[in-house]
Amino acid sequence: MSAVRIGKAGPDQAVALQAFVERTFRDTYREHNTAEDMEQYVAESFGLDRVRAELHDADITYLILEKDHAVAGYAKLNRGEPTAVTLASQPNLELCRFYIDQPFHGQGLAQKLMEHCFAATRGQGYRGIWLGVWSQNHRALRYYAKEGFEKVGSQIFVLGRDEQLDYILYAGQDRSI
Repeated sequence: MSAVRIGKAGPDQAVALQAFVERTFRDTYREHNTAEDMEQYVAESFGLDRVRAELHDADITYLILEKDHAVAGYAKLNRGEPTAVTLASQPNLELCRFYIDQPFHGQGLAQKLMEHCFAATRGQGYRGIWLGVWSQNHRALRYYAKEGFEKVGSQIFVLGRDEQLDYILYAGQDRSI
């Protein structure tokens, strides 16, 4: 049986985490964006100094999913509310990033990682999780719907110089899967 482990990332994992988050983002969005926009966004969002700072930020939590000692996915949770909509139930966590590496798709790992994201909200007074997802990322939209997320609004996400429409999705602790 394969060993799956999910845990909070620490500062000593910054270099490996930075490489993984950048690669999974590029793998997911490279074909949908210009090279210039990708380079600008990656430089702003995934630099090693930024990842190190985020790992020391009490308002940000990175969860790392490993399968058989290989990093297979991660989630980034931020404390805070969306600015484009007002959620009726507060406070909430933002699921800022949620990626399973492509070789690990279809193995049920996303569901395990999502359950850990919701577990992070339990007992801490959070009502649920919200996220922004690109309106053209149909695979992610299907997955989030399966996990009980519902569209509650939209916002503009700027990748490089390209303005893209993101849907804001929300799932409370009482979501049904």
